[in-house]
Amino acid sequence: MHHVPLNKDMANIVQVFQMCHAFEQIGVDVTLAIPTGSKDMSESEVYGTIEQKLGTRPTFEVRCLSNFTIAGRGQVIGTYFGIRSLLRDYAGVDFCFARSSFITHLAVSAGIRTIYESHGMVINPRYKVLDSIYRRRLLRDVRSPNLVLFVAISNTLASIWNKMRVPACKMMVLHDGFSAEDYKTVISQEESRRFCGIKSKSKIVVYAGSLYKDRGIENILKLAKAFKDVNFYVVGGPEEDKQFYEAKSAQQGLNNLSFVGNVSHHKVRDYLFAADVLLMLYTDKVPTINICSPLKAFEYMASGRIIVGQAFPTIKEILSDGHNALLAGVNSYKELENKLHQALQLDYPNKLANNARTLAFEKYSWKKRAEQILDVLQKTSISDVGKVIC
Repeated sequence: MHHVPLNKDMANIVQVFQMCHAFEQIGVDVTLAIPTGSKDMSESEVYGTIEQKLGTRPTFEVRCLSNFTIAGRGQVIGTYFGIRSLLRDYAGVDFCFARSSFITHLAVSAGIRTIYESHGMVINPRYKVLDSIYRRRLLRDVRSPNLVLFVAISNTLASIWNKMRVPACKMMVLHDGFSAEDYKTVISQEESRRFCGIKSKSKIVVYAGSLYKDRGIENILKLAKAFKDVNFYVVGGPEEDKQFYEAKSAQQGLNNLSFVGNVSHHKVRDYLFAADVLLMLYTDKVPTINICSPLKAFEYMASGRIIVGQAFPTIKEILSDGHNALLAGVNSYKELENKLHQALQLDYPNKLANNARTLAFEKYSWKKRAEQILDVLQKTSISDVGKVIC
């Protein structure tokens, strides 16, 4: 059960769709309850929107929630009546899976066994008082026997929640993942470049992700200036930020830097396969950088391309410098430049890319993630696992 409208271009939407699909793959009967974001969206448009983001036609059931907002705000509270009604309709389900503490509270209060997945410590980013109130309520809900599993997306995040007395017996650490179906077959660079309309035969460096001001996009401009014989492609948005950096690039005369803009999530794969090197950049200004689990890290790994990034704590939970990536110091542009220079000297196949791809398929696919959750639920003597609301 998710609170963000399915027509939003947000990573959490992709993650929720992928987890529903993964549970279906392992034989769990899944219903996705989610607001549409549009009053007039038909059933075919709902499934079409999911297919566009997921890359395949969803086989799980979708129930659309009402989503009343005031001036575009209050999307969680706006689904209150739809959530209450749906929880009554699905009173016999085995589990409700939620990323919202608000939905979790309603499900726990309704007597439904609930799985809560935490992606950070901030519950209400606008108001500190409400954030504190909601966190205390969540910690009370954790003590309920109806909250059966608390999933944290990094070891660092789990450690923080443990210190706030989330019981260790309910805690499970699972990083985000990738679609093994999408990356099982490696597409050659030549073919991928053709799919992307890239005619260059030079070395290509790709960054895929958000272009917000705290992502360090300025470093890509610096790198493009330093490596003039290399072509850089930046895939992502929002459009306003794309235009901002595009203008800065033009001012600096960077003819080897292209801003692609937003593409459908499952099409990002083509750009990753087209690359020689993948950039994974952040700054310490990203509020969740020390506790997050970025989706692109696992897709980068699965693509079998060399990853150049920065050694933030949660990145080091999955990648190690010199083994499956090249990681620079967090605040050292010069070291980042040196790591990229090192990566560009390598040919394929190489151990860095192979090690990253192997680890991704061994540990981080969405399907393996769903299997681990199901395995824990079964081992904790929760029987008759057969139907889940996500």
